[in-house]
Amino acid sequence: MRVTPDVAQPVLLANFRKQIVLGVFGPFGCKDGRVRVARVTQSGTMLIVHLSIKPLAPGMMECLAIYETVRVLVLPRSALHGTPTKATVVVAGS
Repeated sequence: MRVTPDVAQPVLLANFRKQIVLGVFGPFGCKDGRVRVARVTQSGTMLIVHLSIKPLAPGMMECLAIYETVRVLVLPRSALHGTPTKATVVVAGS
């Protein structure tokens, strides 16, 4: 998958001594604009990315196409307990 410059920019600007970069890829397609990172938690060496999907406003429509989308999270190492080696994603509201 090719990433756009706005997705690549946080990776290029990250200070890897003080930050980690996490890519979240998913088949959200047209509903990607309604997907939000609710929170990121850690359990041992596992990072858990909690996503929520905002419902469509009443009377609104969107396409039904499914395609890969990506978001990049830059997290401060100081907020973590050690270096994570695994990650998982939990989606609520899908």
